[in-house]
Amino acid sequence: MCNLFRWLGRAFGGLSCTAEPPAPLAWNGVYHPAWAGDPEDIAGYLGAHYVEGRPTVGVIFYRSEWITGDFTYHTALIRAIEAEGMNAVAVFSNAYRDERVESPTLMEAIEKNIFAGMERPTSMLSSAR
Repeated sequence: MCNLFRWLGRAFGGLSCTAEPPAPLAWNGVYHPAWAGDPEDIAGYLGAHYVEGRPTVGVIFYRSEWITGDFTYHTALIRAIEAEGMNAVAVFSNAYRDERVESPTLMEAIEKNIFAGMERPTSMLSSAR
């Protein structure tokens, strides 16, 4: 938001400040409260948070929740799954493909982030409708 206000101040308010160009956001990816890596780096995520042989729970949630950064229930759910000795792979995505911007489908996000590089999940949870 600060960057937006800098741009607005420079463009319309005559301020002498600079704003960084907008950065593209991932269409889908993984989230974990202890993962500071690239959300599109599933191999790195699995290396840090996946334990071979444990049951795995895939969790699907909306990309808009990832963009806004409100991970209150996501974090609680991931921590609860892990406390039970299971892997949690939380994936954000749009619910539907948007042809105008060529966003991937939800199924493509699931295949890329949950079925890639590990055994099939034991169960799947979705907060998306």
